[in-house]
Amino acid sequence: MKACAVLLLAFTLTGIQGFARPLPEGDSATHDDVKYSGEVRNFKRGNLLEVDIGGRRRKSYDLESKDTIYSLAPDLHKGSKVRIRETHNASGQKVVEVTRKE
Repeated sequence: MKACAVLLLAFTLTGIQGFARPLPEGDSATHDDVKYSGEVRNFKRGNLLEVDIGGRRRKSYDLESKDTIYSLAPDLHKGSKVRIRETHNASGQKVVEVTRKE
C-alpha cells in the first residue's frame, strides 16, 4: 500500500509525460482532432451529409458552409460506412474529411 502511495505521489509531482503521445506534424496537427465512424443516413452532394454515429447520435454537415472545408470520398451514398475526421488547419478553419470505411 505504501509503495502505491509513493508511485502515485511520484506521478503527480513529475507528470505522466511518458504516456503522452506527440501529435503528428503537419497542417492539421491540433489538440482538437475528433474522429467518428458511422453510416451515411442522408447525402445530397454539395448540400447535406448526415451520418449516424451510433445509438441515437447523428452528425449533420451543411456542405454549403463557407466556414468549413470538406473533403469527401467520391463514391459516397446512403448506407456507406464512413470515417469522419474533424480538425482545424493552420489558419484556424474547420476541416472535415470523410472517407469510406473498408
